[in-house]
Amino acid sequence: MSNFGFDLPPPDLSNSSPSPESWLASKRLADSQNGTTYSADTTTNTWRLHDKLYNLTEFLTLHPGGADWLLMTRGTDITELFESHHPNIEKARSLLKKYELKQSSPLPPRNSETFSFKADGFYATLRDRAWKQVLQHSGTGPSSSMLLLHTSLLFLFLSLLFSAVIMAGQVDNTSANKNPMFTWVGASSLAGAVLALLMMCSHNFFHQRDNWRMYVFDLSPFSTYDWRITHAYSHHTFPNTSFDYEVSTTANILNFYPYEFPSLKVVTSDQSGGRIIIKRVVQIILLQVVFLLAMNLALIRKVSLLLSGGSKFRPEDLMPLALYFGLVLCYCVSLSTSGTCGDHVDGSMWGLHIGNVIDVASANATKVLSLPLYVLVCCYAITSWTFMTISLATGHHHPDCWHDGDAFNTANCNEAQAGATKDKKAVPPVANNRKASAPPSVDWGLFQLAAVGDRPGIDSSMALAAVSFGRHTLHHLFPTVDHSKLNLLLPVFKQTCRDFGVRFFPPSDAKSVEKTSTPSEVERSFTAYDGWIGMWMQLWRDSPSERNYISWKPEFTDLKNSKRH
Repeated sequence: MSNFGFDLPPPDLSNSSPSPESWLASKRLADSQNGTTYSADTTTNTWRLHDKLYNLTEFLTLHPGGADWLLMTRGTDITELFESHHPNIEKARSLLKKYELKQSSPLPPRNSETFSFKADGFYATLRDRAWKQVLQHSGTGPSSSMLLLHTSLLFLFLSLLFSAVIMAGQVDNTSANKNPMFTWVGASSLAGAVLALLMMCSHNFFHQRDNWRMYVFDLSPFSTYDWRITHAYSHHTFPNTSFDYEVSTTANILNFYPYEFPSLKVVTSDQSGGRIIIKRVVQIILLQVVFLLAMNLALIRKVSLLLSGGSKFRPEDLMPLALYFGLVLCYCVSLSTSGTCGDHVDGSMWGLHIGNVIDVASANATKVLSLPLYVLVCCYAITSWTFMTISLATGHHHPDCWHDGDAFNTANCNEAQAGATKDKKAVPPVANNRKASAPPSVDWGLFQLAAVGDRPGIDSSMALAAVSFGRHTLHHLFPTVDHSKLNLLLPVFKQTCRDFGVRFFPPSDAKSVEKTSTPSEVERSFTAYDGWIGMWMQLWRDSPSERNYISWKPEFTDLKNSKRH
């Protein structure tokens, strides 16, 4: 059971081949077993929102975000997803009223009842202010700069990738063409790095309503539809808990939980110092190999799931195949214009004929099919390493971020301040630990603050933030707001933190409290390098922490005397 008392078991660890669909099935089953009236059947037409049930069948085609969001979540409790994905919450609620199902008796508590969205709570107040003060004027969609960035990355990726096969087709045996910096290997590697940045930029779009840009993500072996389940639904709403698909289903290889889950920690604290160093070095090296292979292995697994029926086919699943055949065609054209594959070819692009291309493909079938595959595999390997390295060090897997098993503070912020004033070395009190009972209702927004960190050096630039999962805290609080608009919410966010007395405690001591008398200015942040180092430190952490990660005022008396809107 999770530190927050979730009844849902760690998703799919009992399944030899976990998938997004099986995670949804396990959540649907857990929600239905909680005593609600909807079933675990994927064809059920009910959705739970707080303590009410809705039949949204007639709303599927009317949903502004697209039907997929509703189709994938039917039969589940969508409270957290609904609350966090609609900045204009009043409009969203008004649209749902006509679809409410009448109940003869009250529903039992939700499976994730620990998380609350009280009207006068932190998140509801922040969301209300963000909409009325900023978003209803600026909009939530991408700016022209964001669109230009995404389009430029897409053009650059395709140019580099197709240049790689053109170079391969033009290479002859002269020494001038043997410089690896100008061969297909170099070009495909650069294309891979750009594709990783393009994927992270496209991630910004699949959080939003359906649009063509989100499908650019599917040029990789990863799936937009799957990531909406595992990332937007599972990870964003329940980061670092056993609900988090991205963490729980990889725990056998990357165990970021501070306890056995159930994989064996590679390094434990009871081993000798020299042995620990050796094992850690070996682990770092092995994981670099895993990072390189992950995406190509994901492609193989994706194909096997489609063939075995473990995953439903979607048109965008063909995008890597279409990309491959595009490379094959480009390679044939390159060979047919190189003057090296037939006496009838004049060696220029102007001499290109369809007959030449067909002749080249027939005479060099093995080469024509294999070399574009090598280019794509090389590209995906670099994409995989770049994407994995950046994504795992963005803002979650660091000892300064809460992970399932760690204590979660609900103590009075005033008491923590008093303790720090009286004894500056005092560590703020801890409300409970993993062995204690689950904490009382915790505001969902405050929970997000405990599990997320930021990198100010990256967040200061819209372009850097867009291609490296930047502005992470605000992105978790407002996932459907485009990255180009998140910086506009920073003043509202800081003011709301002040009003609620939010305090961050990144270090294991109270040194940060000494730096400023304004608690809300002590934010959980680290450099990109610290984030990468912290990822390994979290990976090697083998015991839960009993220190504070965040604290706030349990009674929001200051709000009565401050403007809420």
